[in-house]
Amino acid sequence: MAIENIMEGQTSNPEQIDDSETKIEKVLITDILNQVNLETLPLFKEKDSRLIFDIVESSRAAIECDREELVYVFSNLLTRISNFLNPSRVAVCHARLINGRIAVTIGEVNALLSHKQILTIVSDVYNLIDAVENIPQPSREMGLAKVQEVLQKYNGTVSLEQVDSLRNRCKFYIVTLPNKVF
Repeated sequence: MAIENIMEGQTSNPEQIDDSETKIEKVLITDILNQVNLETLPLFKEKDSRLIFDIVESSRAAIECDREELVYVFSNLLTRISNFLNPSRVAVCHARLINGRIAVTIGEVNALLSHKQILTIVSDVYNLIDAVENIPQPSREMGLAKVQEVLQKYNGTVSLEQVDSLRNRCKFYIVTLPNKVF
């Protein structure tokens, strides 16, 4: 599936991913996120916005999945962030392992913050999660039904958290997935 479909506003179309063509393979989460970064970067450049990816910490984390389905999930969430991003904000995608699960945060923060301050805010998001398995699921009305459906196929979750940090309110999607050690 091409990112163009997502960028054209077809992000909630359940027909975009055809279950009959599912190809399950073991994939590094960094490979998936690097592909998403390359595919969504033009969207952020088009809007004069910045996109910060920080996925080094999870370089050995892997998932058994259909790669294109997870590319769809992460591209969808980044597109949602980009649609409401103003020039004073920057998009962030960060991945880490928590309690043996892959946790990916996708959100937006103040563009004037340093990289260290942004990582502090992301850490605050992770600190909100006592047990990754108990993250509250967003309601179906949020337009995330297909994202939730895809993630549930792989025992994953998505939630929406808001963090007040450094006099700013930041919104983050948190995606968790089981880690398959390579």
